[in-house]
Amino acid sequence: KNKIDATPQEIIVTIGGQEAMMLSMLAVIDPGDEVLIPDPSFFPYDPVTKFSEGVPVRVPTYEENDFRLLPEDIEKKITPKTRAILINTPSNPTGAVMTRKDLEGIAELAIKHDLIVFSDEVYEEFIYEGEHISIGSLEGMKERSFTMNSFSKTYAMTGWRIGYIAAPQKAVEAMTRIHGLYLTNVSAFVQKGALAALTGPTEPLEEMVSSYKRRRRIIVDGLNSIPGIECAEPKGAFYAFPNVKALGKDTYDLAVDMIQKAGVLTIPGSAFGELGEGYLRMSYATAEKQIEEAIERLSDYVKKL
Repeated sequence: KNKIDATPQEIIVTIGGQEAMMLSMLAVIDPGDEVLIPDPSFFPYDPVTKFSEGVPVRVPTYEENDFRLLPEDIEKKITPKTRAILINTPSNPTGAVMTRKDLEGIAELAIKHDLIVFSDEVYEEFIYEGEHISIGSLEGMKERSFTMNSFSKTYAMTGWRIGYIAAPQKAVEAMTRIHGLYLTNVSAFVQKGALAALTGPTEPLEEMVSSYKRRRRIIVDGLNSIPGIECAEPKGAFYAFPNVKALGKDTYDLAVDMIQKAGVLTIPGSAFGELGEGYLRMSYATAEKQIEEAIERLSDYVKKL
């Protein structure tokens, strides 16, 4: 599916996507190595890098570029200590989907500077515009790419805790030793469930993606109908990332106030990096009626500000 021609020796099954990320970094990051990470991005990236004794270096992404991680912004952050680039497409929290041109530019930088690329692709099936491209499928990138994935989102198997990595064989051998010492193995029945998900009918997944597309329309249109809130349409995943700067409140305080006064749970954008300030992450992985009710509550809340 990802067009990465991996052998069984180049794949390791993990306890979810979180372990996939941890193993990837532990296998190749040495103390002091810099890892370039998008800002804003999924909040565990920083602590996992630090746990691996690496140094997270934030690369800005901007709303005017749909929050895509661009090669020219990455290049500005590369130093002699840079060891890896971490990408996430589609993105949590922004829903950004990187284009082929974006990924080809990043691949050129990785080859030029001899860098590893950690590619978090857990939302690969949730794309509404454009296409999903794995950077590991591009020419010259298989041997330097760690493609991380999970069954949690695509197959709604969050509690089962199973993921996987496609990576160079030597790295997989190192990750296998670490995995064995920490966790021994993924439960056999979970692996059988994952196999059934992969080989079973695709209609449930297609219905789920179609449902998310309808929910995306409801939440984006609803948020844009509220004065002071502007929401660009996410290209993938199932998160809206509205701009709430016009409301004039710190987003952490705003998120707390919203749950206390409106009963609507959001995550402040600042949780995802410095450039996330001024935004809120809102999930639309819930029923359409609940999304509609949340919009009504938010509209009433904003009117009272």
